[in-house]
Amino acid sequence: MAEITVFDLCSLYIEHDEEVIIWNVQEEKEVFRGTFAEAMYSSEFADYIVSSFGIENGIICINID
Repeated sequence: MAEITVFDLCSLYIEHDEEVIIWNVQEEKEVFRGTFAEAMYSSEFADYIVSSFGIENGIICINID
């Protein structure tokens, strides 16, 4: 299975002003909360590999390792 980065995942969504949360699974904490555009172009998170993602309470949640 191909790996997908935070940039790849965020670039698939048309509505870049939607809220997204990035959760670090290993550290068990939220490491980012903002819009898709902010996450997609963040030098800190754009290249992280997505382990899973989903929608919780209307907010896209991205899990990284």
